[in-house]
Amino acid sequence: MSQQPQPNRAMPKPPRRVGLTDLFGFICSGAVIVSFVIPPWLAESPGMGILTGVQATPSTVVISPLMIVIPLVGLLGLLITLIGIIRPSLKRLVGWLLLILGVAGLAYYVNFVVQNGGVLFYAGIGFWIALFASMGLVLQVLAPRPTAQK
Repeated sequence: MSQQPQPNRAMPKPPRRVGLTDLFGFICSGAVIVSFVIPPWLAESPGMGILTGVQATPSTVVISPLMIVIPLVGLLGLLITLIGIIRPSLKRLVGWLLLILGVAGLAYYVNFVVQNGGVLFYAGIGFWIALFASMGLVLQVLAPRPTAQK
C-alpha cells in the first residue's frame, strides 16, 4: 500500500516577545531621555542658530520645576516597556501606562507654552524631539497588541 501524502501542517509560530508596539514605546521613551540630556533644550538665538554645545537659557524664558517630568517620563517609559516585554500578559496595561506618561510629558509642554507665550522660537532640537516622542507615547495606545497566550 502506498501512503497518502499528509497535508503540510505548519507548526504555529510562538508569539514574538518583542512586538512592534514594544519597540515603538522603547524608542519613544529612549528618545525622551536622549533629547533631554544631549542636544540643547533651549538656545540663545532663535531659529536653531544654536551655539555649539552651549545650553544658554534666554532671560525671557521661564524654566518650570515641572521640567523634571521629562526625564521621569523617559526613565519610567523604558522601565514599563521592559516589564511588558518580560511579562507579556501585561502588554495592555503597559500601553495604558505609556499613554499616561505621554500625557504627563505633554503637560510639561502645555505649561511651558502658558508660562512663556511666544518664546517657542528659542526651543532647541532636544525640546522638539522630546515633544514628538511624548506624542508617540500617547499615540502608541492605538496600536494593536497581541493578547496573552494561556
